[in-house]
Amino acid sequence: MASTPSGAVPQLGDVWLPSASPLRARIQTLVAESGPEGRQQWLAQSLLPALELPVQAPAVYLGQQCHGTLIRDVDREQPLAIPLPGRREYPDCDGLVTRASGSVIAVRTADCVPIVVSDASRPWLGAVHAGWRGTLAGILSELLARAIAEGSRPADLHLWIGPHIHACHYEVGQELSEQFCAAFGEQTLGHRSRHLSLLEANLAQAARARVPRANIHSSGLCTYEEQNNLPSYRRDGRCRGEIITAAHLTIA
Repeated sequence: MASTPSGAVPQLGDVWLPSASPLRARIQTLVAESGPEGRQQWLAQSLLPALELPVQAPAVYLGQQCHGTLIRDVDREQPLAIPLPGRREYPDCDGLVTRASGSVIAVRTADCVPIVVSDASRPWLGAVHAGWRGTLAGILSELLARAIAEGSRPADLHLWIGPHIHACHYEVGQELSEQFCAAFGEQTLGHRSRHLSLLEANLAQAARARVPRANIHSSGLCTYEEQNNLPSYRRDGRCRGEIITAAHLTIA
């Protein structure tokens, strides 16, 4: 089961998902500072200290917000961007996977859905950024299919769904609402027509992959609601920061 020990990150605390014993998947939610220059400085200077990783730990691997379904394997594919201090970047993808203990994978969001997947029976970890485009295109289905193709059993997969904009604050056009309804069912429209639930759309993908509902855990936080003190593109535009959801396999 996921748990949230006291201490680490002010917004959520650490979240832990099962992995092959003695490992567990540690998930940390951090907020990069506002403005493009501020965010880059924060990533370069503050990300590694905020994660409280051992000095000998490898760099953090980061995807971008491309709104597609490409998932990179950090164990087998070299980063495409010039390596930067403390991090390696894949500027063309919205998802990352690793099997290596200690390798940190991270995705960026600011209303979109960050999702982390671990396997309770073997070392395997994946993370995706799922906005409406990526969700509609099935990026979570792609990640789960990749895990299963490598030998994971659906019953052993566990999901963490981080803070994202909730349906009550996410009104979309009629055409898009109809596309989601056709793809994932009426539950994706929440309680009001054209108010899109990205959570329900991704839960539908997990259900199709036969992941047990009991294995899926969510922060329950909406990025749009100001009291949660999280960046929201829809509420604030580009002026605020972004959420960094980082995960790695470690001995808990």
